Amino acid sequence: MTHTHPDDERSATLLASQQAVEATEAAVKVSVDTFVPALIPGPLQAPGYSRHVLSAAGLRGEDLDEAVLVRMDRSDYLSRHRCRFVITPAALHLDHLPDRAQHMQRGLLTLFADRPTVDLRVLPTDAGVPWYGGFTIVDGRHVQMETPTGRLIVPDTYLAGYRDQFEALFAAAQPYHP
Repeated sequence: MTHTHPDDERSATLLASQQAVEATEAAVKVSVDTFVPALIPGPLQAPGYSRHVLSAAGLRGEDLDEAVLVRMDRSDYLSRHRCRFVITPAALHLDHLPDRAQHMQRGLLTLFADRPTVDLRVLPTDAGVPWYGGFTIVDGRHVQMETPTGRLIVPDTYLAGYRDQFEALFAAAQPYHP
């Protein structure tokens, strides 16, 4: 009888979640609005940053390698659709990464922020807009959240509230400048 270690099952589940998020984003027709308070959003992550985040979430071995590749593929839609991202100053603290990975991540953020289809903003700590957690609105009609254990789909009945929340965060945030 073959036994699977719980960490292997969790890693496989997280990989499947990354693949589901990538599939949703690959189907984008118009826009993506994303608020991520504590991390760089997945499509804006450099490989070293992504590897660090995904391994901290529990991905291991080949699942980790595959998830990093999937996450890198997620940036493909950034040149084809309107993408707005709001992060907090906490997301820009990269001290947990090796120097080379920090440099690559900052360079990639600057590269993406210079694209005409990408609007990257930073919410000041004193903005006065309450927030509770990260979310992504795809094409203005679908809300999803990435969590340490997978992906959550928000029921449509809450969509208007998430749209209003994103617009308030976006309006209070400042354009990203390195």
